[in-house]
Amino acid sequence: GNAARDNKKGRIAPRHILLAVANDEELNQLLKGVTIASGGVLPRIQPELLAKKRGAKGKSETILSPTPEKKGRKSMVNKKSGKKAKSTKARTPKKNKQKDNEKEGASNSTSEDGPGDGFTILSSKSLVPGQKLSLTQSDISHIGSMKVEGIVHPTTAEIDLKEEIGKALEKAGGKEFLETVKELRKSQGPLEVAEAALTQSSGLAAKFVIHCHIPQWGSDKCEEQLEETIKNCLTAAEDKKLKSVAFPPFPSGR
Repeated sequence: GNAARDNKKGRIAPRHILLAVANDEELNQLLKGVTIASGGVLPRIQPELLAKKRGAKGKSETILSPTPEKKGRKSMVNKKSGKKAKSTKARTPKKNKQKDNEKEGASNSTSEDGPGDGFTILSSKSLVPGQKLSLTQSDISHIGSMKVEGIVHPTTAEIDLKEEIGKALEKAGGKEFLETVKELRKSQGPLEVAEAALTQSSGLAAKFVIHCHIPQWGSDKCEEQLEETIKNCLTAAEDKKLKSVAFPPFPSGR
């Protein structure tokens, strides 16, 4: 009812119910896993699961809706290759300058939107509040060059750098990063389980590093503590108004 009132609608539709559930924490927990009929959410069916039938071209076109994006990406690549292969510099110097500016703008946009070279985005999803969630694959040694505003460093209470992620951050950050970690140990001392501490980074592509004490798998309430750890990291990022945060895989501690 509140969603319909806020949207100035006299009739409540399933879409309003979905919006109300998504924006209310209690309703979201209460109706978790519940499917609302006619809610405006269409299931994504992989084309490999469908049997090939004659005269089903229309269905295949609707299911394979991401294909225009791939075409758009190909066209962008073609445009870049066309810009590189310039042969008439003397005739059209103004156009060449415009193309160079377009190149710089394109590189800036990719640096802002993408994680950078050496990273592959496997999947991405837009959430209801407006955030974008992406699953990225890369070698752990490239984490220092990831173009995000904040990187989460799962560690122990002493904020050591013994795990793979800590070693990769230490290698990328160098002595300045080690000094920052030492100052954090002195100022905030040992971290409690699920506690997060944010520091400025040095030598990394990210602006900040969020150190968090992750629970050991198999301990009491380890799943609840892990969820609390992630929430504390997001809260620390929100306090600094970070626009992007990278969560590497957390070691289980088995």
